[in-house]
Amino acid sequence: MSWQYAIADAINTAMHHLRPHVYDYSVIIHPAIDQEIEGALHENIWLRIGLGAVFLGLLAANTYAIVRLWRVLRRGSEPHVTEPPT
Repeated sequence: MSWQYAIADAINTAMHHLRPHVYDYSVIIHPAIDQEIEGALHENIWLRIGLGAVFLGLLAANTYAIVRLWRVLRRGSEPHVTEPPT
Protein backbone atom coordinates (compact mmCIF):
# COMPACT_ATOMS: atom_id res chain seq x y z
CA MET A 1 0.00 0.00 0.00
CA SER A 2 2.89 2.38 0.68
CA TRP A 3 4.05 2.18 -2.94
CA GLN A 4 0.64 3.54 -4.01
CA TYR A 5 1.11 6.54 -1.75
CA ALA A 6 4.61 7.08 -3.15
CA ILE A 7 3.29 7.04 -6.72
CA ALA A 8 0.41 9.36 -5.81
CA ASP A 9 2.82 11.78 -4.12
CA ALA A 10 5.12 11.75 -7.16
CA ILE A 11 2.20 12.46 -9.50
CA ASN A 12 0.88 15.24 -7.26
CA THR A 13 4.32 16.83 -7.06
CA ALA A 14 4.76 16.68 -10.83
CA MET A 15 1.27 18.10 -11.46
CA HIS A 16 1.83 20.88 -8.93
CA HIS A 17 4.88 22.07 -10.87
CA LEU A 18 3.11 21.86 -14.24
CA ARG A 19 0.06 23.95 -13.43
CA PRO A 20 0.02 27.36 -11.81
CA HIS A 21 -1.44 27.82 -8.36
CA VAL A 22 -5.14 28.65 -8.57
CA TYR A 23 -6.71 30.51 -5.69
CA ASP A 24 -10.27 29.68 -4.68
CA TYR A 25 -12.13 32.98 -4.86
CA SER A 26 -15.53 31.49 -4.06
CA VAL A 27 -15.02 32.01 -0.33
CA ILE A 28 -14.32 35.70 -0.86
CA ILE A 29 -16.97 36.32 -3.52
CA HIS A 30 -19.82 34.41 -1.90
CA PRO A 31 -18.97 33.32 1.65
CA ALA A 32 -22.54 32.41 2.70
CA ILE A 33 -23.86 30.67 -0.42
CA ASP A 34 -25.06 27.61 1.50
CA GLN A 35 -27.15 29.68 3.90
CA GLU A 36 -28.60 31.77 1.06
CA ILE A 37 -29.66 28.68 -0.90
CA GLU A 38 -31.22 27.12 2.20
CA GLY A 39 -33.01 30.38 2.98
CA ALA A 40 -34.37 30.71 -0.55
CA LEU A 41 -35.60 27.13 -0.56
CA HIS A 42 -37.18 27.62 2.86
CA GLU A 43 -38.94 30.85 1.86
CA ASN A 44 -40.20 29.90 -1.59
CA ILE A 45 -42.22 26.68 -1.72
CA TRP A 46 -42.51 26.79 -5.54
CA LEU A 47 -38.73 26.85 -5.89
CA ARG A 48 -38.52 23.74 -3.73
CA ILE A 49 -41.30 22.03 -5.74
CA GLY A 50 -39.63 23.03 -9.01
CA LEU A 51 -36.25 21.68 -7.95
CA GLY A 52 -37.91 18.47 -6.81
CA ALA A 53 -39.67 18.17 -10.18
CA VAL A 54 -36.40 18.70 -12.04
CA PHE A 55 -34.72 16.08 -9.85
CA LEU A 56 -37.53 13.56 -10.45
CA GLY A 57 -37.48 14.29 -14.19
CA LEU A 58 -33.74 13.69 -14.39
CA LEU A 59 -34.11 10.52 -12.32
CA ALA A 60 -36.86 9.22 -14.62
CA ALA A 61 -34.88 10.06 -17.77
CA ASN A 62 -31.77 8.38 -16.38
CA THR A 63 -33.73 5.27 -15.40
CA TYR A 64 -35.37 5.12 -18.83
CA ALA A 65 -32.00 5.43 -20.58
CA ILE A 66 -30.46 2.69 -18.44
CA VAL A 67 -33.38 0.32 -19.05
CA ARG A 68 -33.31 0.96 -22.82
CA LEU A 69 -29.55 0.39 -22.97
CA TRP A 70 -29.87 -2.77 -20.88
CA ARG A 71 -32.56 -4.16 -23.20
CA VAL A 72 -30.52 -3.35 -26.31
CA LEU A 73 -27.40 -4.97 -24.88
CA ARG A 74 -29.31 -7.99 -23.62
CA ARG A 75 -31.04 -8.45 -26.97
CA GLY A 76 -27.70 -8.23 -28.79
CA SER A 77 -26.09 -10.90 -26.60
CA GLU A 78 -28.81 -13.50 -27.07
CA PRO A 79 -28.10 -16.15 -29.70
CA HIS A 80 -30.19 -15.81 -32.81
CA VAL A 81 -32.59 -18.71 -33.19
CA THR A 82 -33.83 -19.28 -36.70
CA GLU A 83 -37.02 -21.13 -37.35
CA PRO A 84 -36.72 -24.17 -39.60
CA PRO A 85 -38.53 -23.77 -42.92
CA THR A 86 -41.94 -25.38 -42.96
